[in-house]
Amino acid sequence: MSPNRTHRNDGEYLVIVLDPRIPDTADFLLRELRAWRGYATVEEIDDDHCALIVRPGLANRIVVPGLTNREDKVQ
Repeated sequence: MSPNRTHRNDGEYLVIVLDPRIPDTADFLLRELRAWRGYATVEEIDDDHCALIVRPGLANRIVVPGLTNREDKVQ
């Protein structure tokens, strides 16, 4: 997105363009960043838009053993 950033070319990425002027966008962005636990980044596109970039191929690594119960479900 940004010429000042270096992105890896391997794997798939999900890009969600957000407009922070829309109500609840900031809350959505913070929820998604917490949910992806370090497998997502945010980049500024212009003064009115940003992009949430998610690496969904790494989702299977998100679940930390301490956060799962005996049925292997996230608590």
